[in-house]
Amino acid sequence: MKKCIGCEMEFEDSIDICTECGEPVAEFGEAPVPDFGAEPSPDVSETDEQHPHLVLEGGERLELKAGDVILGRLDPTEGIHPDVDLTGYSGFDLGVSRKHALILRENDEYLLEDLGSANGTIVNTERAEPGERIPLREGDTIYLGRLKATFHILGNDGGMV
Repeated sequence: MKKCIGCEMEFEDSIDICTECGEPVAEFGEAPVPDFGAEPSPDVSETDEQHPHLVLEGGERLELKAGDVILGRLDPTEGIHPDVDLTGYSGFDLGVSRKHALILRENDEYLLEDLGSANGTIVNTERAEPGERIPLREGDTIYLGRLKATFHILGNDGGMV
């Protein structure tokens, strides 16, 4: 049995998003935060470059270009052109704002900042308040509204978005 982290409604194990409030659903007592104290796997050397990307729930991989990256939905009428356009990934239906969140790198650390989105941003189980910067780590789960993505740093061979 799982419980919503927002409204604490109970759900079957197959449910990941609360149908009442849209928050993530986790098993009782589960803290869905990976163990970041573990050593990197042997195939990852200290000389490997960091290549940030998001993997959406459907398996789509979105590369993040160097520098600050705005995640959101395209709105040419208003002149809004996010660096990562989530329109084609059901962004509107899943509650992604036009300028939803920002991922940036500061002092060798990746951070996520909610840009005042209408439906909120969650990193693992922590809700990001607008303007607050939350550190991102390998494997973190990010909810942009109800759109679920996993943040990755290592192992990028593709192009940039």
